[in-house]
Amino acid sequence: MANPASSRPPESDTEFHRQSVMSDAMRQDMLRANTAVVVVLVAVLVLALIAVFAGLRAAQNLQRAETAESESRERLQLAYTEKARVIRVSADAGGRAVALTAISNAVAIHSSPELRSEAIAWLALSDLVQEGAMVPGPKDLVRILTDPKMKYFTTGNAEGNVLVYSLVDGSLAFELRAADLGVKTHQPIADLTFSPDGSMLAARFDTGAIAAWNLETRQPVFTSSVSATNPMAALPFTGLAFSVDSKRLIFGDREEQGQISIYEVATGQKISSAINVVGKTYRMRPDLKQVAVITDSRVEVFDYPSGTKQGEFAVQTRVEMVEWSPDGSRLAVSGFDGDVFLWERDSDVQRHFAGHSERGIRLGFNFDGTLLFSSSRDGTTRLWDVTLGRLIAVGDGFGCTFTPDGQRIGYWRPGAGFGTWRYVPSKLFALHECAKSEGSLMSIDLSPSGRWCVVTQNKGFRVWDLANGDRETYVTGAVDNVRVAMDEKSMYVCGDGGLESWPLVTNAMGTLEISQAQARKIPLPDNAGARAVALSQNGRWAAVELMDKRMLRLDLTGDTPPVMLKGRWGGVNYKGPGSVTGAGRFVISPDGNWIATGFDFEAVGTKVWNANTGDPVAEMRVGSSLVEFSRDGRELALSGISRYSVWSVGDWHLKKDLARSEATLVHGALAFM
Repeated sequence: MANPASSRPPESDTEFHRQSVMSDAMRQDMLRANTAVVVVLVAVLVLALIAVFAGLRAAQNLQRAETAESESRERLQLAYTEKARVIRVSADAGGRAVALTAISNAVAIHSSPELRSEAIAWLALSDLVQEGAMVPGPKDLVRILTDPKMKYFTTGNAEGNVLVYSLVDGSLAFELRAADLGVKTHQPIADLTFSPDGSMLAARFDTGAIAAWNLETRQPVFTSSVSATNPMAALPFTGLAFSVDSKRLIFGDREEQGQISIYEVATGQKISSAINVVGKTYRMRPDLKQVAVITDSRVEVFDYPSGTKQGEFAVQTRVEMVEWSPDGSRLAVSGFDGDVFLWERDSDVQRHFAGHSERGIRLGFNFDGTLLFSSSRDGTTRLWDVTLGRLIAVGDGFGCTFTPDGQRIGYWRPGAGFGTWRYVPSKLFALHECAKSEGSLMSIDLSPSGRWCVVTQNKGFRVWDLANGDRETYVTGAVDNVRVAMDEKSMYVCGDGGLESWPLVTNAMGTLEISQAQARKIPLPDNAGARAVALSQNGRWAAVELMDKRMLRLDLTGDTPPVMLKGRWGGVNYKGPGSVTGAGRFVISPDGNWIATGFDFEAVGTKVWNANTGDPVAEMRVGSSLVEFSRDGRELALSGISRYSVWSVGDWHLKKDLARSEATLVHGALAFM
């Protein structure tokens, strides 16, 4: 049998071979194509994985960057906050503006309760700021003095000449020569002082001679012992000062063997001589009735001119200088170690102001005695709040004197010149002192407009006109509580005699005039005395606490009879009633329909009474609280020892409850805005 292959035609073999070759080529091409696709897919996958990993890394880097930026911002905010705190602690002069800028920068990053508290703290603080540019002066000055009007500064030289310079440009304005008075020119100046009105300048020479010049005419207006030529080293005469009215000159008198003499400047007549102070530093009280004399570490106070000793104040170091407050009630004492002590003569209270590292060289009160500056050899001046007993600011330089308005301090900085600091009190905070000698603080009221502030003490009450320079008026008399009427034209005064309405009027000069003779008595049941009164916002109704511990609602127009609440106070408490400006022990609603008692009135805690019937309507079981109605009469707020709460009026449901964050055992302050 024949082989099929061998019987195939040759052309068929050739075609078969050609097709086989083409098939192999196609398979190879497809294989290469598939391989290429696989390679591309793998490359794409790899690139995708790389992109994913890169994205993840980018996200991580972004997160790290955002975290780093956030941490950086947090650190920056903390730095700004700490900067403000450091400035507040250091009390550098001019620090308030710098600190508030730092706080503003911190708030721009993000706000916080701490920043809010820091800002409030700074806004409540006073400051001492540089006013204008410094005036250049001679480089070799050792001791200088500026006049109260900031027109001149002066110094004395070893030749006995007084050099007076201009505070405008630092140039020498004129020279007062000792030789023109008959004093030998080789006798140095020992002390200098300007008169309070800035019209005169007085000098004491080493010889004990005294001279005073009129600064306008530059002529001598007073001399004493100018013929003396020998210095009295064995008997050094000390002290030189003008009286407050600039009419008298006080000094240790060589002609009286070192006794303190007082002379009339205009006539040269000697008024008195008493108390030997040779070699001692002393300071005459402004009313010229007492003198404080330094003996080592003691300050002794004597009546002048009798010499009767009235008191003594001792410290642990040598006393360098003393200064009386303008009213003579306080004595500032500066020690060798730089510490300053404030001695209140009437109450014998002593305050200690520390901070200087070297002995003091000058002390000065402002015109009303509320501020005190102390200059030290450490190159700084510290301004103290006398009422609060705390440091206000520290300035770089030596303070010399207050201006008459008490708002500026002239100072000098050796090698740099002279300048002026301006006292900048807080616009948001003020402190008014109530003399302890007038008794305990019993109640306080702020009028609806914020103009009048009234404080009651055992022996009387004080009224401050906050819109008129904080002018104070003190009225003596036994009163228990005073409230300003809603129209601010009168005051309601409570006392043993009952309830009275006193007119609240000012004269053409803006001074408050209070006259009990014009008081109008308001009838109370049984002619009872009144301990306290709260007023409704419409001015018609009053909640009156009687001396016999009863409480009533009173129609101040007299159209309706009083309504007695069905209860009594458990005891006598002088915490004041509430008003539209703050919470109190009891309060009446704006429309006079409700009376709320915060504690100890027929309940441990807060109760609400229907003022039309005298019946209790609600009791808030939140403990002892102060109470306050909102101005629209829709809410009643309670300020307790541990919580604040707000209640709706009428249904008396709790609307808000806030825990107090501070640790305390007293009621919190509260008022509706």
